[in-house]
Amino acid sequence: MEVHIDRQNTTNGYTERGGGYPRADQQACISARQGKAPASLDVHTSAGRVQDAVENHTCICGSVSVVETRPFAAQGDIQLVNLWLRECRTDSTRRQYADEYRRFADWYRGALIDLTRDHLYRYMEALVHMRNLGVTSVRKVMHIIRGLLSYGHTTGVLPLNVGAKLNMPRPKDTLTERILTQEQVHAIIAASDNPLMIRTLYLSGIRRAELIGLTWADVQEAHGRGQLTVYGKGQKTRTVGIPKRLYDDLHAIRRVSGPVFTRPDGGRLSPEQVHRAFKRAAIKAGLPQASPHWMRHAHASASLEAGAPLPLVQRDLGHTSTATTGKYLHARPGDACSDYLEDK
Repeated sequence: MEVHIDRQNTTNGYTERGGGYPRADQQACISARQGKAPASLDVHTSAGRVQDAVENHTCICGSVSVVETRPFAAQGDIQLVNLWLRECRTDSTRRQYADEYRRFADWYRGALIDLTRDHLYRYMEALVHMRNLGVTSVRKVMHIIRGLLSYGHTTGVLPLNVGAKLNMPRPKDTLTERILTQEQVHAIIAASDNPLMIRTLYLSGIRRAELIGLTWADVQEAHGRGQLTVYGKGQKTRTVGIPKRLYDDLHAIRRVSGPVFTRPDGGRLSPEQVHRAFKRAAIKAGLPQASPHWMRHAHASASLEAGAPLPLVQRDLGHTSTATTGKYLHARPGDACSDYLEDK
């Protein structure tokens, strides 16, 4: 798939802010759109600053590319964005990051080298007032934009990282609201037209993308129960134990090879298909707000409440730090000061 930043027929560009780009940059934009490598660029232009960093000038980044630019964006910025997108580990991440860059570029209408912290603070306000985003969504968008700026600074393209240590809004922690009880989990499983998939999500605690990536070679018997080999976030591989009964049920539908969970035609499920299948069951169970990731929350919470050691839960979930896993303990503490008070 390609993500295009389409050229608009407009003369209202970056020059209205008192800026503008050297003619060499304009020629580089034309060359890139025509699939040609630009001629030698002056090192003082924004395109020249990343000339040595790019491997080609067609701006292909895996299966996602930004092959067009706004009339106000420097070619150097587009090349930087494509290098940044190339670092993304999945197509869905590339697509999301490219979309957010395009929205930001449409709002900012300038070169990244001229960006200031004031621009970033004003963009956060625009996200709230123009896109009606909540605090959590604003943080996610700014995480992406700040990631681009950090990458540009680290690679030497941007002299300053104006996004560093930005004062970000802090949302309310709603983890408690997203932890299902075991009764609610079983209600969703019972309402599902693919209960084995939902059970696998819950009993293994794996992410949706990890579930989609499971192949039959990843499902093995070990230590008197089942075991999944999971290729997950951060391109890391881990093994996760599953109950013997779940393994037996998976083994009963086992094929020679291919994905474990498939479409009717045998093809691999998409993230959207897993989400829709889960939502249908959640709505039937009277929990329309639940998502597949809530099964991961439920897995962690129930395991810790049953006495599973924190490092074990951390390992199975694939968390880098026990601090992340420990949030589930704080979300549902087993004791409270009020236990020691008398309510008369």
